[in-house]
Formats: sequence, C-alpha cells, structure tokens
Amino acid sequence: NIGSGQIGAQHFQWGGGVSGQVLVRGAGAEPQWANRIQPIEIIIDGGGSAITSGLKGHIEVPYAYVLNQATTLADQSGSIRVDIWKDSYANYPPTAVDTINSSVPIFLSSVVKAQDTTLTNWVKNLNSGDILAFYTNAASSIQLLTVSLRGVKV
Repeated sequence: NIGSGQIGAQHFQWGGGVSGQVLVRGAGAEPQWANRIQPIEIIIDGGGSAITSGLKGHIEVPYAYVLNQATTLADQSGSIRVDIWKDSYANYPPTAVDTINSSVPIFLSSVVKAQDTTLTNWVKNLNSGDILAFYTNAASSIQLLTVSLRGVKV
C-alpha cells in the first residue's frame, strides 16, 4: 500500500506513515535507503522476580547511528533506572565512565512506561562496531523491561 513517491534522490512515503529517502544505483538496482529510523532494543528479564541491580547485557551497534528517542516499557508499575555505557570494540567492555546518559538516565518511577524524544545531554552519535552496555540500579517491582533506542542510520 504505497502512498507516494518518485524515483531518484526524492522523498518517498509508504502507507502507514514511514518515510525516508530513496537513492537508486542504476537501472534495475535495488533502492538504497538512507535516513531510516532503526531501533536498538534490549529486553531485561528478572525471571519472575523484580529486576536486580547490575549489568544486564551488551549490544553491538551494527552501523553509524544518531539517537533521537528512548522508550522504556515495563510489565508493571514500579521504579527502575537504566544507565547506558558505550565504548569501542577495541576497548570492550564499556564501564560507568563511558556513560551516554548519566545526567539524564532512563528512569521509571511508579509508572509502566516512559519516552524521551529530546535526549538532552545524551551522547547521541554511535559508531559502527560500538558496544552498548545496559546497567540497572534502583529497581523495584518491575520484572520485565524493554528499552528501545531509536535513531537514524547514517
């Protein structure tokens, strides 16, 4: 269900409101998408109990990326703070000094969801191959948490 578009380096909009730029590499070539919104997500599972404090996992960033949104979804009302650390593969593992959001961490307080679309004071630029670490602290009640970072692939 395609909404509108033109071939070349023109704006293209698909049904459902997804939009971006299409670049064509020549006759019969598959279009290359630029400026696509891409998610980076992690699910933190307390295994039927409240999530404990500590390191919860690592994710490799597969491409250069500029963050523009963080969404946090919990299975139930509660409180939790999630810090995100970033470092290169060569310097793995990231530690607290590598934080990208220490002054404005992901934080839920007696709610089930939160969304930040400004990411003020976050380090927003990620490089291909960077490693992100997710560290929780101050957790209560929440047993299952999804952290979804959205941004633009560059």
